[in-house]
Amino acid sequence: MFTNAKLRDYFKLFLIYRNNEDAGFTEQSILRERNSLYDWPNETILHYSVPSLRMRGTFKNTPARHAEILLLDALEEEFERRESEDESDSEDDGPEIIQIRVTQNYSPCEECADEIIDFIRDRRYKIRMSISFGTFYYFDFNKRGLVRLRKAGVNLQLIDQELRNKIEDTVFSELYKYHVSSNKMQDWLVTRNDMDKEYMEEIES
Repeated sequence: MFTNAKLRDYFKLFLIYRNNEDAGFTEQSILRERNSLYDWPNETILHYSVPSLRMRGTFKNTPARHAEILLLDALEEEFERRESEDESDSEDDGPEIIQIRVTQNYSPCEECADEIIDFIRDRRYKIRMSISFGTFYYFDFNKRGLVRLRKAGVNLQLIDQELRNKIEDTVFSELYKYHVSSNKMQDWLVTRNDMDKEYMEEIES
């Protein structure tokens, strides 16, 4: 199944870690090995689109703020602008539905997950948010936040090969332009499914 010894050894390390917490490995060391093998960037790269507001763009982590928080800041600014321009309080047809689509390389951390939940609550709009991501970010540390996100109604999806085919090439290129080799990114989408699917099952259970 695996095309080289280094890739095979990585998955062996992962399986040992998941099945034996005393094996001497940490999740951080496993992910460092993964990042080295696949040239994963050391920052979150996030693309978003909000069709009804004609908003779209890309955010990357800064030293002070995660990409997800930068997105929420931009959305909050736009919501405040809209509400200041529209002082009518007509809800005869129910609240306006706003679809927010997010595609990013890493899943949100627990802190960002909680910020997203707070953001979508108590709005005059009904927010439907989907987050598609390439891999999990320190799953064992951030699992609880992802579980809360799902319970809050946020749709979480792994970018597998099928979903990759539905993502605009320009978006995908922006997210993964930091990979040295596009072939490595393609290899990851194929070979990592068993590992990340195990994580996804834990969130959904």
